[in-house]
Amino acid sequence: GTVVLLAACVSAPAADVPAKMPAAEVLSPWGERLAMDAQALHDGLSRNHPGAVDPLNPDFTRTNDAALELALSRAPLTADTAGWWWALREYAASFNDAHLDVFLDGEPVSFDQQWAGFLTVWRAGEYIVATRDESLPAVPPIGARLIGCDGRTAADLAADRIGRFRGRWDMDSQKVTHAPWMFRDSGNPWTQRPQNCVFESEGFEASYPITWYPVTLEEVGQRLDQVRPPMRLDIYLKPLEEGGYWIAMPDFTGDTNATLYPRLSALMDEMQANKEQLRAAPYVVLDVRDNGGGSSRWSEIVAEALWGADWLQAHAVPQATSVDWRASEENLAELEPYITMFEESGD
Repeated sequence: GTVVLLAACVSAPAADVPAKMPAAEVLSPWGERLAMDAQALHDGLSRNHPGAVDPLNPDFTRTNDAALELALSRAPLTADTAGWWWALREYAASFNDAHLDVFLDGEPVSFDQQWAGFLTVWRAGEYIVATRDESLPAVPPIGARLIGCDGRTAADLAADRIGRFRGRWDMDSQKVTHAPWMFRDSGNPWTQRPQNCVFESEGFEASYPITWYPVTLEEVGQRLDQVRPPMRLDIYLKPLEEGGYWIAMPDFTGDTNATLYPRLSALMDEMQANKEQLRAAPYVVLDVRDNGGGSSRWSEIVAEALWGADWLQAHAVPQATSVDWRASEENLAELEPYITMFEESGD
């Protein structure tokens, strides 16, 4: 079966947090699952997340309670896997926190895929048609700019169709990553699919009726590779013309067992060995394309190699935030494996 997990530990629902659970007899199996998982998500956060007990963060509990209420209200309307999944995605996205998420563990869940015969990318604040099926009728041309759909602006449509279920929609990187979802659909019942859209091309605006067609994940993947080619960068330090340097770091994994960890370590050693040349160089390019994050220790080593420990200390920016740890039993249990990992890291 499929299990929904959270970045914070989540286990069985707690009995001390009252909620208006829908009556089981009016729910479909997926509706029952949504109500149960949403309650577990809520209670796991309440038991384990520091935000739930932080007096300086009163909005956390309000967000958690409101997200639960919305999910439970949707449980009676949930008829299938997609309704369950997208309701939970919206729950997690409401916190606007990249480290708080739901994901699938175990057997994969399939969703019926559809698209409008074209996909958009996000460039300089606009949604642009980047790939299309030439054989389909009434599909906007490549390069056409989306004005809006069904009386809504492109920005409003994107926030509703994508941002609500991905979170952090004020970040350009989120728009770049998820823009192809504007005209792609996986059965999400909690947002309306566009029916009629206006595009601008070569100075002229035109209205297009949107028709939705079945598509396979393989076909979607091929289209995404066309509009968003994967970088697949190597890890290296390379001297350039005029004394510059190019440093490619497509990963910042903190897992000592990861394939790229030794190569990242070797790169850091190479930067330290060449720190005088790097500091004297007229320019240094830090190439972090394809980098999804990881340990902040790598960036600290890079900064020290480029500017030196004394410079970094002299230019330290006062921290306006702090980190709170909540020593719940479940969090402590979750941290146990880190002891071994840190002991083996040598850092």
